[in-house]
Amino acid sequence: MLQKLIKIFLLLIITISTNCFARENIFYSLRFKTEDRMCPAQATMDSLKKHYRQIDILVPQAFYIDEEGKLGGDIEPDILNFAASHSIKIMPLVTNRHFDKQKTHQFLINQQAQSEALAALLDTCSKGHFYGLQLDFEMVDKDDRDRLTAFYKSAADLMHKNGFKISFALAPVVTEHPQSLFLTKVYNNWEAAYDFRQLGEAADFVSIMAYNQHAGGTTPGSTANWRWVEQTVKYALKYIPHNKISLGLPTWSTYWHLDTTTGDISGKIMIKMQGIDYKTATDLLKKYQASLYWNKDEKYYFSIFSRDWMNELIFIEDARAFRYKYGLVKKYRLRGVSMFDLGTEDPGIWRVLGSNYV
Repeated sequence: MLQKLIKIFLLLIITISTNCFARENIFYSLRFKTEDRMCPAQATMDSLKKHYRQIDILVPQAFYIDEEGKLGGDIEPDILNFAASHSIKIMPLVTNRHFDKQKTHQFLINQQAQSEALAALLDTCSKGHFYGLQLDFEMVDKDDRDRLTAFYKSAADLMHKNGFKISFALAPVVTEHPQSLFLTKVYNNWEAAYDFRQLGEAADFVSIMAYNQHAGGTTPGSTANWRWVEQTVKYALKYIPHNKISLGLPTWSTYWHLDTTTGDISGKIMIKMQGIDYKTATDLLKKYQASLYWNKDEKYYFSIFSRDWMNELIFIEDARAFRYKYGLVKKYRLRGVSMFDLGTEDPGIWRVLGSNYV
């Protein structure tokens, strides 16, 4: 009888260790004065102060590298001071300036510029006492794939030798052989530049940016439906270990409406996608007495309503939609989530994140 109980106990321990693991919550915060903020800066600070105990790593949109290897930018003092006083790990986000394809190419063929950039990154991490940094070079020419990989690996070697962590933000690839004209363009102009296998080996972890499925230039739709997000996970797992993948998920909603290219009637009339926070989305729904509809196959809410006799749409990222996508972390035993961005979220997601295990 005792031996049987011991076996049951051991089986229970194995089951718990197999199916439960601590997940890592990473949140991005945009620069307070950037034009593309989707919520007031105060909303970001309010959310940080209220929920900081549930944030393992904070990634402020902070620095950029230009074609000459010069490091520019800074971290919002309020963000930095609060994080430091509450022992929150900081991994500043470092981008290629303006995501400029040609200038990034100039940087990637200039070894001296890269050396200067790496020295500046190390100096910044040392002086700031940061946990590490995350590199987010986007819209890199696919012909620069090997050069980008080499620079990222050099950055990883340098950070690791000096006791810092490093992560890479990677595009949400679903296939290397897209069929549609749009996906082919996205792959050739953005996604193809990332060598998932080599970057996954070099980084401490990667954040898969599983959002902007529908964005400016596409037909209206969810920024990240559950089925599409799962496909991005499946692709990444072909090349990167599960415990190195942080699933990048959106917290903002999207509002699709007619606008002009110039802000007045002289411009071309076109459909515009605007990123909005959860509060703005719910305020719009109340204002126009709009109903929400649940897409049961792709797991998101949307609304279509009329304003000035023209149809407008909202695709809302709420706690219910988030719960399904967060479930992929458990299903595929991923490292955790990288949430973009702090202050735009439905407050209900914090209850989903509330458990120490998934």
